[in-house]
Amino acid sequence: GYGLASDRAVSGDWDGNGTDEVGVYRPAEGTFYQRRPDGTSATVLLGDVDDLPVSGDWDGNGVTDLGVFDQATATFTLRLVDANAHVWTSQLPLGVAGDLPVAGDWDGDAITDLGVWAPGTATFTQGRAVFPMTSAPADAVATRMAVTTVQFGLPRR
Repeated sequence: GYGLASDRAVSGDWDGNGTDEVGVYRPAEGTFYQRRPDGTSATVLLGDVDDLPVSGDWDGNGVTDLGVFDQATATFTLRLVDANAHVWTSQLPLGVAGDLPVAGDWDGDAITDLGVWAPGTATFTQGRAVFPMTSAPADAVATRMAVTTVQFGLPRR
């Protein structure tokens, strides 16, 4: 097996070869473990014990990036590595405390968008994160654009 019982499963194309691989997020350590095709693992520190993992291609380069969602603050922390191997992180608030994170390409542009699902109201909020990567990583503030909401499913009580 791969990982521990307390780990949370993730998957993604970690190396851009067109094939997804498995990985785990270990909340107790705030660490992602990405399994490589050759059986080795890469580790990425991100988040903390209360965060939920998310993955997607935040910049459309064909490589899956990592992120975490803090349910207490309803904030995504997204991480990507650019073509020059610079690591960028940015925070993006979306939703309200208690929401669950969702990631997908809502508009078909090959860039993974973000969303949250509110269990109490069965409302799905779709957003789009944009990384303006034009200067230093400290300036890489994600912005939220084109937020839409859709009621989907039954509320949890």
